[in-house]
Amino acid sequence: MYNRIYPNRSGLREEFIEGVSELMAKTKTLHEFLSEGVIRCPCRKCKCGKLLQPDVVKVHLYKKGFMENYYVWTIHGEDVASVGNVDFQKKIDSEGSPLAENNAENSRFSEMVRDAFVMHSGAQSEPNDDARRFYEQLEEASRPLYKGSMHSKLSVAVRLLSIKSDSSIFQAGIDSIIGLMNELNPNKIDLHKDFNTAKKLVSKLGLSSERIDCCEKDGEAWKHFDRLFPNFASEPRNIRLGLCADGFIPFSVSAAPYSCWPVFVTPYNLPPELCVETYDISTKQNFRLHAALMRTINDFPAYGILYGWSTAGKLACPTCMEETKAFTLKHGGKNTWFDCHRRFLPMDHEFRRNTSAFMKNQTDFEEPLSPLSPEEIWNRVRFLPKVTESPMSNKIPGYGVTHNWTKQRIFWELPYWRHNLLQHNLDVMHIEKNFFDNLFNTIMDVNNKTKDNLKARMDLKEYCR
Repeated sequence: MYNRIYPNRSGLREEFIEGVSELMAKTKTLHEFLSEGVIRCPCRKCKCGKLLQPDVVKVHLYKKGFMENYYVWTIHGEDVASVGNVDFQKKIDSEGSPLAENNAENSRFSEMVRDAFVMHSGAQSEPNDDARRFYEQLEEASRPLYKGSMHSKLSVAVRLLSIKSDSSIFQAGIDSIIGLMNELNPNKIDLHKDFNTAKKLVSKLGLSSERIDCCEKDGEAWKHFDRLFPNFASEPRNIRLGLCADGFIPFSVSAAPYSCWPVFVTPYNLPPELCVETYDISTKQNFRLHAALMRTINDFPAYGILYGWSTAGKLACPTCMEETKAFTLKHGGKNTWFDCHRRFLPMDHEFRRNTSAFMKNQTDFEEPLSPLSPEEIWNRVRFLPKVTESPMSNKIPGYGVTHNWTKQRIFWELPYWRHNLLQHNLDVMHIEKNFFDNLFNTIMDVNNKTKDNLKARMDLKEYCR
């Protein structure tokens, strides 16, 4: 396919010409993939986006060659790995489907899906009842609204739910929009009657959601948890990973008060909707699906909340901890970490002996600090109160003086958490944005936002040359 021409562009290879001829002959026999005698052109320029006569397609392939990574002919009729009773590939890649209409844009997704259809050895089984019903519902919901349509009933339903959520539109408003869509539907396309029918369709495919307004007290948040999962006790317990049906519940809570939202990321035995018997179409086997949390990615304040070491105050640095070199500015009265970083440079670095560019008249030859290992952190937090054991407002004795620990975070309930070398990640985007804002506002002397003021000038004279 991709060995089109001889070296130095001295003409088309014979095997390439023969392959194109075989392709044209094959597609002409697949009537379901033809529309009025035309086929989709898979050349590098058209990328299956144009319907052309076979002879024109042949010329395009001779001139441009095939589009990239199109080894599996899902849009021209190839039967991929015989997926049996659940012909999922044909459902998602058949003529008129959104994936077929946008092969170029969805090429990476298509490749990922097609990889799943490589057959594996081993015992096979029929899809369980839940899986079979799911595929039937998915096929029905994913059927194009009309020939050549970019949308199905499912895609329309998801868009409507997304618009309602993103724009905070009342249900009556969405019903009015759907009513107008039906009035402007002269061909009587099978659209949803109202918001409830759209929501019901999405719910059948396991995509339902519920919005919870978090209360300010942990106890109230636990009530919501108990209401959603009545089969589980309200006290966290250790879980196991392996052949059992255990894992992690990753709740997403929007604008939840800091005092209660950790309750919603509590490790529990997975409820049925998060650990289920699922059908693997590539192996034709039923298997038990598990979930696990490996690490988090967040900005610095959220990092402190999830880590359990507050990133506010003099002891904010979760690496230096009580050995921080931070101090309080004499005139500004704020905590500063100025000249706290030279200890992490190589011992022979020229900055370590510089007495003018950093703290005036001071060198720094202190040994760099080593971050605590997960086991060492666990030994520090193992006896701290958990999130659910006392109100979040209670400070642990010594807080802000000898330590900045706030609670034993719920992640330690995960049996593998203390063995993770990297538990939390910083989202550099937020750090870059905040740094740029301060720098820009100071250089441009933005009113009420610049860091250059009288007290700052006095502190500069106090600590710097």
